[in-house]
Amino acid sequence: MRRTLAMHVFAWIFRGMVASIALTLPFLARKHFEAGEGMFFIIVGCMHIMQFFTIFWNRLYQRVSTAQYVITVGAIIGLPLLAMGLFTTLTPLAICWVIAAFGGAAGGVAFSPMNGDLLRNCYTEGIRGRAYALIGIAQFVGVMIGGAIMGWLSNDDPLAYRYVYPCFAVGFVITLVILYRILPNRPAEAPTAISLQMLRRTLWEPIVDLGNLLGQDRNFRNYEISFMAYGVGWMVVTALLALICNDRLGLDYREFSGSTIIFNQAAMILLLFPAGMIADRFGPIRLASGAFLWLTGYPLMLIAIALLFDASSSDASTIWLTLASIYFASGMVGVHLTWSLGPVSFAANPSEGSRYLAVHGTLVGVRAILFQLMAIGLYKLTGSFTIALAIGAAGFVFASYWMYRLGKTMRASNTR
Repeated sequence: MRRTLAMHVFAWIFRGMVASIALTLPFLARKHFEAGEGMFFIIVGCMHIMQFFTIFWNRLYQRVSTAQYVITVGAIIGLPLLAMGLFTTLTPLAICWVIAAFGGAAGGVAFSPMNGDLLRNCYTEGIRGRAYALIGIAQFVGVMIGGAIMGWLSNDDPLAYRYVYPCFAVGFVITLVILYRILPNRPAEAPTAISLQMLRRTLWEPIVDLGNLLGQDRNFRNYEISFMAYGVGWMVVTALLALICNDRLGLDYREFSGSTIIFNQAAMILLLFPAGMIADRFGPIRLASGAFLWLTGYPLMLIAIALLFDASSSDASTIWLTLASIYFASGMVGVHLTWSLGPVSFAANPSEGSRYLAVHGTLVGVRAILFQLMAIGLYKLTGSFTIALAIGAAGFVFASYWMYRLGKTMRASNTR
């Protein structure tokens, strides 16, 4: 298990560098390419909306061999990242990013079934939180490295992505090679003739399975209701952050990278392992409830920053934005752990872990379509960030309350 964990941790450093694109590309699109709200929504929203297809990726994962699955994921993510180095205009760049997001370049999607398999089969419940914390630390190190590279290089050359993103793609190949080595070996199902009926079943059955799982497992359903409410807040703040930093505060690439990525990821690195110990001690339900309540303060801090500062006070706004990012990280460490640990803990056996995590990931796509579009739409209509951020804060509060209720119900049923 130690060897598996060491390989997993090493792979996730490169995984994090690819994920950093999700943080740097929206700011680049708005600042350098002057993307309108529609294109901005596509770039920001696609990485979350594509989570909807997680259940279909899970179906593919169940039917093909491990090698076939890893090669498919590598092609869908790696090739578009390499191609991004060829373009100097936003539209083809955005198309490449949408394709890579479909595979899970920013996280989840095709990776969720693999993560579910690894967590339930490679790490026992008593140490799963700490193991996943170490894996998360590696990812955050990668995100911090990727964000720092793009922030510093883009100030001198906004087209630095043309050679940085392809380099990240090479690192991504290393991630997939390691994943292939540590994943349980799955043989492919026996090939069958392709028919229209089979295609319909392939597209429809995962959606039916999603509904069945939520209908049958009441506790898991309530867990997802809480995460849907949390998603209101998270989708709002992630949709508006780059807009606040560019449109309102007028930050440059280094200021944006430092205040919203580097310090944020550094704080998560420091806090994630202690949070993993809390997860092992108290469980993902109570950890999630506390994390959601803590996160309520972040959109309120962004409201204050947007109201108090503008482009003429970039030094002060950068300091306060950094403090807000550190505060955000201290809540997100709990969410990061419970996002994966929670769903797999509901699975009755290890083989069901990928199914639960796939359903959980798919619902991210649903809330992304609804709430990121709402946030950007409200900003376009009103010219203000306040209304959307206030709605986000309310989402965090309700999520905390609903998760607290779920934890109380589960503890009561376990004592009977």
